[in-house]
Amino acid sequence: MIAKTLSAAALAATLLATPVVSYGQSGTSTADKTAEWTSLPVFDQAGKKIGTISEARADGTGHVTDIVVDTDTGQQIIVANEQFDRGTAGVTLSMTEGQLLKGAVPIK
Repeated sequence: MIAKTLSAAALAATLLATPVVSYGQSGTSTADKTAEWTSLPVFDQAGKKIGTISEARADGTGHVTDIVVDTDTGQQIIVANEQFDRGTAGVTLSMTEGQLLKGAVPIK
């Protein structure tokens, strides 16, 4: 009984001391995946550049859940993953700049 308790305590200490880095499907860490998004241009639905990504946030599997966009007008907005698509040239929002300015995207 004591041996099992000590073994469990040693395992817990090992797990707590091991640095945890989340890796996505491609084998890169979550930090690497989100860094890939930083500074990408952001376009509205009509193709007009409206800003750049200053931060990407991801879940534990490396899936980007939302992005923080520094707009060309000086605002900073948070866009949920349902509201954008990543392409080869950058990120495209699912709305126009006019809809964005009317508050269609939550500004936090």
